[in-house]
Amino acid sequence: NKIDKRDDWKRVLIVVNTIDLAINIYKELKKHTRDKIYLFHSNFIAKDREKKEKCVLHSFLNRKYGGNDRERSIAVCTQIIEASLDIDADVLFTEICPIECLIQRMGRVKRCYVFDHPAELGEIYIFFNNKDPLFSGEGPIYSKDRVECAKEILSKYLEKPLSYKEKAEMMERLFEGKDYDKLVKEMKDTIAYIEGGGYANNKSEAHEFFRKNIEYKMQVIPLHMFDNFVNELLSIKIEGKTQKERLLRKAEKYRLLSKYVVSIYPNKKKKILEDVRGYLFNLLGDEEKVEKVYLFLEKNNVWPCDVNYSQEVGVIDD
Repeated sequence: NKIDKRDDWKRVLIVVNTIDLAINIYKELKKHTRDKIYLFHSNFIAKDREKKEKCVLHSFLNRKYGGNDRERSIAVCTQIIEASLDIDADVLFTEICPIECLIQRMGRVKRCYVFDHPAELGEIYIFFNNKDPLFSGEGPIYSKDRVECAKEILSKYLEKPLSYKEKAEMMERLFEGKDYDKLVKEMKDTIAYIEGGGYANNKSEAHEFFRKNIEYKMQVIPLHMFDNFVNELLSIKIEGKTQKERLLRKAEKYRLLSKYVVSIYPNKKKKILEDVRGYLFNLLGDEEKVEKVYLFLEKNNVWPCDVNYSQEVGVIDD
């Protein structure tokens, strides 16, 4: 309702902390508005993500550079917006997050309009989950101390105009009184963990480490798309006798991966197809072809996985 009442909001950016919540908001908005709505997060196959990125960039193009101000566009995104999209929104609705992340999200509002309208300011609305501000969707995303730190810093700037000066002050306050030796030690521990092969005493310890330190994902091919992937892989006829042919074949295989591979978190590992060779033999009936496909999957560490996927919303949780 707030969006509908503001005719000057032609480019509306909504940023949340989990893919599940982004999908839910996207679906709800689709029910209640005829505006153009885009969903953008990391759980899309590369070719689908590229298409969505082009659509968002075009719809959020500043009028200074030929953008359309007659129709409203709404983009529902996750943290991926903080680094990957150079867009220009009129207003931002965002979940609370660490201050350094929040500043990146703020930077997507009124990036160029200031040159046309010096008195016109963008608007930023920051939301907290009343039940538990550390949760978005189904699990904790950021540590309690980082969120509490952001809340404390923001308290000085609520309902006030923000310039680059204020944003710089926020970052300075973020590092005030920090134990730099502790930060360096945590960084070195992370590097040592990875270089040591990621050893942990048990699965829970490993998952906890990666949740806190690394956004770890697996590369998989949705099972309902796997047959088409196999057929396309076997249709690549470039022999690879010369260096040029080898490069062309390699490029074609990477193009194929970008067409079918999607990232998922390890908690869906249980859905990975167990008997890949058996599945391939039932599909192909040829040991030589089975081995060719299997070796390609093994080399690229990409496996068929029984996850639901759609071009519209990406990977869908059951």
